[in-house]
Amino acid sequence: MPANKNQLLRMGVIIEMMRKNAMPNYRRFMEEMRRRDPAGTYQLSERTFRRDIQDLQTEFGAPIEY
Repeated sequence: MPANKNQLLRMGVIIEMMRKNAMPNYRRFMEEMRRRDPAGTYQLSERTFRRDIQDLQTEFGAPIEY
């Protein structure tokens, strides 16, 4: 289960990108999040991104290879 609403938002963006065949990696994900951020200052560590991917795999059974 997502730890908080920020993680839930990030997971939603990752899933949305996968549905569009954008195959999110850290760089593409950050580009998308900065595009969505009105100030363009969104920050997230690569470690947190990888943790979100892992949570999608283990908690939700998402067929993601990263």
